[in-house]
Amino acid sequence: MQQTSSELTGQQANELRAHGHQSSRPSGRQTSSELTNQQQANELRARGPAAGIRLAVVSTVGIATIAASINAGGLGILLFEGLRTMHISKILWGSLLSAGMAVLLNAVLKIMEERM
Repeated sequence: MQQTSSELTGQQANELRAHGHQSSRPSGRQTSSELTNQQQANELRARGPAAGIRLAVVSTVGIATIAASINAGGLGILLFEGLRTMHISKILWGSLLSAGMAVLLNAVLKIMEERM
């Protein structure tokens, strides 16, 4: 005798879904785990652009640092001046300031993203 999905245990229903079988439950009714998955998907859709903006800002800090290597100014002037003169403290300060700015901006944008 074959059971319907309403008579199946949770584990059996999950095994059937894993093998591609659809539930015979009406589409309007959802389990709490399915509702949670939908809420997570909606949250990802809402936060996706904010994460992209964070990535772009942090990448821009890196590009602005490297721009100093072709004398285009930027955040890496101190770093590349230290590399040219082999002045260790300038290399360290330039690296720490550039990395610190990237980390700080990332943290600020992440806090803003979580509040959205």
